[in-house]
Amino acid sequence: MGSTTSPNSIRVYQNSTEEIEYSNTNGFQYNSTTNTIELYGTSRPDVNDTYSIQMVVPTEDVYLQDGKIEIALSPTPETYGTDEPITFLVEVDGTKVEYDETKTNGFYYNSQTNRIELYGDARPEANNTSNPDVKVSYVYESSSSSRGNDSYDFQLASNTLDYGLGSASGPKAIRVYQNGTEVPYDSENGFSFDHEINRLSLHGSYRPDFDDNPGDFRVYSLTANDLVQNIPQDSYVYKVTLNGEEISKAQDTTGDGYTVDGQKVEIVGNARPDVTNSLAGVSLTVQYFDSLEISLNDHMPNNYFHNYCDHETGDSLTGAEIDPSHLAVSLDGNQLSTDQYSLQ
Repeated sequence: MGSTTSPNSIRVYQNSTEEIEYSNTNGFQYNSTTNTIELYGTSRPDVNDTYSIQMVVPTEDVYLQDGKIEIALSPTPETYGTDEPITFLVEVDGTKVEYDETKTNGFYYNSQTNRIELYGDARPEANNTSNPDVKVSYVYESSSSSRGNDSYDFQLASNTLDYGLGSASGPKAIRVYQNGTEVPYDSENGFSFDHEINRLSLHGSYRPDFDDNPGDFRVYSLTANDLVQNIPQDSYVYKVTLNGEEISKAQDTTGDGYTVDGQKVEIVGNARPDVTNSLAGVSLTVQYFDSLEISLNDHMPNNYFHNYCDHETGDSLTGAEIDPSHLAVSLDGNQLSTDQYSLQ
C-alpha cells in the first residue's frame, strides 16, 4: 500500500473524490491486528466529512500470504506436463495476466499446492470496478484420466471397436470432431486410440485450451455389441439389415457382409458402418427361422392317406418309403427345388 506504480489492496477516499495517502502522519494506516483503518493528522474527519473505503476482499478460495495472492483451484488442472502451462487464462481486474516463472509480475501455477499465485503488478487493484477481481479459466480432465502427461484423454467403453483407424479408405469405428471439424488420426497432432486400455488421446494443437468450452470436442464410436446379434440354436438366417440396408452374407470373417457362427450373427468388413457426426445410430435387424426341420406326422388318421396299392392300407402307410423324386415341398406357396431341401 502507498505505492504510486503498483496495485494497492486498500484505498481510502475523503468526501468521495479526495484520496487519502498511506501515511501515519497525515493519512491512513491499516491495523491488521484489529482489522481497522486508522486516520492520522489532517486526514482525520471534520464535522461534515464523509469517507469511503475500497479494498480487495479475499473469498473463501483466495489467500493472502507473503505479499502474494493465492487462488485455490478445484478440480485439479491439466497442464500437459509443461513448465509454462498453456491451459490457463488468468484475468485480474479484467486484464489478462502473463505467466511468470520468476514470480515477480504475473501468475505462477504451484502444482504442489494446486493454487494460482499472483505477484507484483498482477495483484488486483482496490479501486477497480471489475467483478470478480480475479478470474481463472483452465483445462481439467476426468478424475479417471491420467493428468500431467502431454495429451488430453478420454476413457471409452471396454468393448470399443477400432476398425479403419489410420486407413485412407473404408469405414471407421471412431471419429473425433472439434467444433464440427474432424480431428485427424495422428499421434502427434490429432488423436490416437489405445485399444489395450480403451483410451482415446488428443495431441498437439488439438488438445483443449483455456478458451475451449464443454461440448467443443465430440467423440463418436461403436462397441462390439452394436454389430452383433444372437439367434436361437439351429436357426436359419434369411435376411440381415443394417440401418435399413440389406446386408449380404460373407464367405468368412475376412469378407464384407455378415457371418453366422453358431448363435452369433456379426457384421464384418466394409459392411460395418462408417461412424460420423451425422450417424444417428446403428440399427441391426436379423430375420431368421427358428428351424427349417419339418417332422412328418406318423399319427395321421387312416382316412387321411390315399392308397395306391391294395396292400398299402391302414397304419402301414406311415412306415412306407418315400421316393424323393415324387416329393413336393412348398414354402409360402412357392415350390422349392431339390437342392433347397433335404429328406432325412
